[in-house]
Amino acid sequence: MNEVIEVASEGLESSTPATDVEKTEPTNFYDNFEGDDRGYLETKGWDSPQKVLEGYRNLETAYGDPNKVVLPGENSTPEQVGEFWSKLGKPDDAGDYQLNAPENFSGYSEELSESFRSKAHDLNLPAGTARDLHDWFVEQQIGSQQQITQMRDEQLQSQSDAAKKEFGDKYNEMVQHAGNATAYFNRPGFQQLIEDNGLQNHPEFIAVFGKLGEMLSEPNTDGTGLGTGVGAIDKSPEAMIREKKEDPEFMKAYTTREHPAHDKAVKEMDALYTNLARSITED
Repeated sequence: MNEVIEVASEGLESSTPATDVEKTEPTNFYDNFEGDDRGYLETKGWDSPQKVLEGYRNLETAYGDPNKVVLPGENSTPEQVGEFWSKLGKPDDAGDYQLNAPENFSGYSEELSESFRSKAHDLNLPAGTARDLHDWFVEQQIGSQQQITQMRDEQLQSQSDAAKKEFGDKYNEMVQHAGNATAYFNRPGFQQLIEDNGLQNHPEFIAVFGKLGEMLSEPNTDGTGLGTGVGAIDKSPEAMIREKKEDPEFMKAYTTREHPAHDKAVKEMDALYTNLARSITED
């Protein structure tokens, strides 16, 4: 009898349902989400509730920042666009750009500077960017002017050296005669033209005006105040050719190929014959 009771008891125990059911928890935070939600979290790297909270706090902080800049879109109003550029540093008015004129630079143009301000404002340039661009451009202008000045000085020196080589010991005398010739005609505009272009050092100028000044400086006998050499200005080509042929030094240079002044003498004689032919044609 006791055996029957024990067997029955064992049967009852085995049929009693278990009360402790083991639950399966996700081993990965991302496993709590599906589809786009999971992909978004994985892209952000938010692999825990704490990181999600931090991300949200950062978003609130950025959205509430008064210095935050929002790019204007197609539907933005002109006011919103203007606010965007203002926050980037664009001044309210073109005249508010602070552009400093350089010292000791005569090539700087205040008129061009005002045009630059206006254009910079049209292009929405921040104040700092406009200032840096302006200063860079001015530096380029100064450098360019210095280069031009250097090239001009080198050219004038080269012309002066060539003239000294051509006229030798008579260089200073020829320069003096050329200066007297230009002063005689008393044309300030012409004198300025000579100086602006550095012609006073050019060998051809010295040769022509030096000769003219020499003729003007010859003693006069007719009371006109002009040297007797002025008459040579009105000489016919035939007379001038004849004078050249009667000049031994000139003919020596003209007929001797090895002579240093041969080419110059040939050019002078060719010019005289050209003038002679022209005068005959005109007559």
